[in-house]
Amino acid sequence: MWMWILLLVIISIYNTVYGFLPDSLKDKLWIKSIGILAAVVLLFYGIAQTIGSYRNSSSAYVSSDGQIIKKWNFPWRIDTTTGNDGFPVFLIKNRYGDSSAIKVKTDSPSRYEVYNAIDGVGIKFFCKSEEVPKFKILIGP
Repeated sequence: MWMWILLLVIISIYNTVYGFLPDSLKDKLWIKSIGILAAVVLLFYGIAQTIGSYRNSSSAYVSSDGQIIKKWNFPWRIDTTTGNDGFPVFLIKNRYGDSSAIKVKTDSPSRYEVYNAIDGVGIKFFCKSEEVPKFKILIGP
């Protein structure tokens, strides 16, 4: 994050100073190359950060009965149970940590809740077991 801020500040300062330079200095190759170099560094840093966040992310496409259909970098297994209130709960076994890092995308609109449980992270759907849609679990860095 600090690298983005530093590069953006450098580019902003360069653009401000470049605007006030006389035309004879604006035509110098080394002055133009400073701006180009900063933009190229910003581009490569952005590409490296995007690739790194993709490699560190995990995802799984889950059927309505709790079977993993497709997965990427997802070592956990999913158990299904029913909560005390009768709603279906999908439990990502042995996945501990912040439950807010987990995003759920359902195939059809459905109300759900992601929370920390004793055995991992729980995803509770507020509907009948037969009405639970297929969904994708995304865990980002």
